[in-house]
Amino acid sequence: MSVSPLDLQEHLNDYDWLDDHLDQVYIQIARGLNGRSASAVEAIETLNLIMPYALTRADYKRWENVLYDALLCAMDLSNTDFQIQVWSHLGACLFQSGNYQTASDAFSKALARTDRNVTIENRLLARIGILHSKAIFATQDIDQFIAETLIFAREIANDRMLATLHYSLAVAYLHQAETRRALGHAQVALSHWMWLENHEEQQRTALLLAEICRVARSFPHAAHFLELVKPGAKDAYHSAILNYHQASVLLENKQHQAAVDRYVDALEGFMSLDFPYMTGAAHHALALAQTKVGDITSARHHLRQALIIWQKLEIEFQQANGVYALGFLEAIAENHETARGFYQQALQMAESLPDSPLVSDLRADIREDMDKLPPL
Repeated sequence: MSVSPLDLQEHLNDYDWLDDHLDQVYIQIARGLNGRSASAVEAIETLNLIMPYALTRADYKRWENVLYDALLCAMDLSNTDFQIQVWSHLGACLFQSGNYQTASDAFSKALARTDRNVTIENRLLARIGILHSKAIFATQDIDQFIAETLIFAREIANDRMLATLHYSLAVAYLHQAETRRALGHAQVALSHWMWLENHEEQQRTALLLAEICRVARSFPHAAHFLELVKPGAKDAYHSAILNYHQASVLLENKQHQAAVDRYVDALEGFMSLDFPYMTGAAHHALALAQTKVGDITSARHHLRQALIIWQKLEIEFQQANGVYALGFLEAIAENHETARGFYQQALQMAESLPDSPLVSDLRADIREDMDKLPPL
């Protein structure tokens, strides 16, 4: 028995039901895209409904080819709304895999189609995709883009889309270390998911709230949000990110070895999922925890692994932060001249970045630690 778009609409917030039907839906979509135009239309409708959920299951690899097939069908049908949706989902898929520039191009193609006669929901969907790109690449026009996007959102009454928007805004502000704004938008997202009674998205948003509190160094509040999250056997990303945040709380509570062990679990989870961004973050965080237990050799290895990932992803802020961390590590090991060289390199990299609160903090931290080194 096939799953219709109406079936999916009815169960969009029931992830257990979606888990049970995902493989069937995938096969059905793949077949529909290779059929007649009527079946292709239903296949694209089904694909656009399932993709936000499918990506929560860290399932991006098998969906890429289907999305490209859907894009060709949408172009053959001359359906601009379909094209915006598929480009947006393809961008999200590529973004999850760490192909940030290609993802950004896909989001841009979606946005370029919004000057035509398309629904307001699809205009907002395209802008949500661009938000991710502007956040990761720290573009200077992000505040203006956010203001324009919020004007669009006034016309939207779709709780699911508004939840997605505010979650994305929270992530964008978190990338700028504007934690108060990030916290506000994440709480709005949480309220929408609560209204929809979508318990899994509530927990994913609680994880984001924990991350925001961690960056704001409000560790008791981070621990509170983590208590709202249940370990999810079906959601490997959910489990890995939970381990990552729990490790951060353990580290702050000076339970250093327990933090190392939990970061190792998180790293293994992200590596198994092939999530490069969080794999890099876990390498970096694990290294910092290892310095606390005196394992300098392992810490040095993991920082270098993180740097390799940041270089491949072309994320300049994280590259500067990684070099700074190497300097900090060498200072702890009392290799003062090596540390000085890393600090100078990191500061030069940080000075070339666009201004933001996060970048300003990084520059200040580097200068402060460089001043602590013994004079030449």
